[in-house]
Amino acid sequence: MDKGDDNDTGYGACLDHEYVPHIALKRDERPPRSHEHTSRRWVVERSFAWLARFRRLAKDYERLPETVAGLHLVALSSLMLARMVKLLLGEST
Repeated sequence: MDKGDDNDTGYGACLDHEYVPHIALKRDERPPRSHEHTSRRWVVERSFAWLARFRRLAKDYERLPETVAGLHLVALSSLMLARMVKLLLGEST
């Protein structure tokens, strides 16, 4: 259920069908959220962008899933090795 069903009619329909409604609290009634945990979605998106540089991973030409997993392992290992070399040589990223 969404906010549009947050009324007596919506609750009545839920109870008629033996469904327990789960509707989030309204914004003004919700306690303030702490900003200790920030979104890390950009990390995943960046990692996918790095993997997109490997053309072999763009299409699934392989028959066995083990082969695809191995190619991903090689690609990620190559990326990690390149970053480690940059860190050891003191180059900025």
